Amino acid sequence: QGASGTVPKDTAFGISDENGYYTIKHRSGAEGVEPGQYTVTFSKMVMPDGSPMEKGAEPAAVGARELLPKQYTNPQITKEKITVQKTQDTYDFALKTKKT
Repeated sequence: QGASGTVPKDTAFGISDENGYYTIKHRSGAEGVEPGQYTVTFSKMVMPDGSPMEKGAEPAAVGARELLPKQYTNPQITKEKITVQKTQDTYDFALKTKKT
């Protein structure tokens, strides 16, 4: 819940709900992205004690920290790639992290 994903090539983003479902939105606000190949990054910001951030809070202003490892957050090293096809509208991601 509250994890976000970004598609850097075209600057699209999505935020997951409590069930892990998300909708990708283009930076223009329109849902979805054009077909093509994308690099995907993820982020999950939490409070210093590991508790969830309040909705709408700015991470830097509340001292939040990144929960996910750089292999998911850094577009230069992530191996998360996706090819979006016009005929497919669901894409699942399985992130493997250590419990904190």
